[in-house]
Amino acid sequence: MSNLQDDFQQENLKWQLRLAIVAGSVDDVFNLIDRGANVNLPTHAAGGPTHPLAEAIRSDNPDKVTALLYAGANPLQHHKTGTVTMPLSDLARIYKNPHIIKYIEKAENLTKPDTYSIYKPKSL
Repeated sequence: MSNLQDDFQQENLKWQLRLAIVAGSVDDVFNLIDRGANVNLPTHAAGGPTHPLAEAIRSDNPDKVTALLYAGANPLQHHKTGTVTMPLSDLARIYKNPHIIKYIEKAENLTKPDTYSIYKPKSL
């Protein structure tokens, strides 16, 4: 595949992943990860860049947060809304889901990004 085709495919997977996080199932999220969706690649919409993990936190679905963390999503990234930038753990506290707060804080305490990548896509 050419670089242009690869870029197009990754862009398509990125938006499909966002839709799966917002309106799909955990199986949809894992399916897209298996197909090569980058769990750390933000989508850019009117409000600015949105990372998949931030979208999962806002969707208030601990299973989707866990799926992304297992797939290697970086819990140390920051979420920006307008002019406010905050750690994902603060975003989780805003949404007040104790399970999500626990998962994000636990993942933040790990020092090496590779140590929290437990899930391996089928293609590896």
